Amino acid sequence: MKHLKSINEYHRTVGFRYSEPKESYIVSILCRGNDIISYNINNCLAKVTDLKFKPDETKIQKFEEPMMVELKDGMFQVNAVVDITITVYNDKEINAIVEELDRKLDFYNIQVVDFKYKENLED
Repeated sequence: MKHLKSINEYHRTVGFRYSEPKESYIVSILCRGNDIISYNINNCLAKVTDLKFKPDETKIQKFEEPMMVELKDGMFQVNAVVDITITVYNDKEINAIVEELDRKLDFYNIQVVDFKYKENLED
């Protein structure tokens, strides 16, 4: 196995993953911006590294008037809630996925305000 490299004192390996991601989660993302449409969201999700998601299950709930929500960091204006279903190896990957999605959505002037996730029990 020349393609695997041993790291640290525990001899963990880094290299290829031999299995497919199996854990499915529904991620609800609070967004701010004017161009929050399925095409923009799915286009950015498709560009997120190693992400398995279901484009047909992306749900967008846009508000007619911007809504103010109170988060631990203060009050924020939100224009929509985007629900996506993703498949990952474990829930620890979700933070990195949402951060990368936020950077990609910036192209469409959409900002991720906050997010929450729960395990998808339907799969």
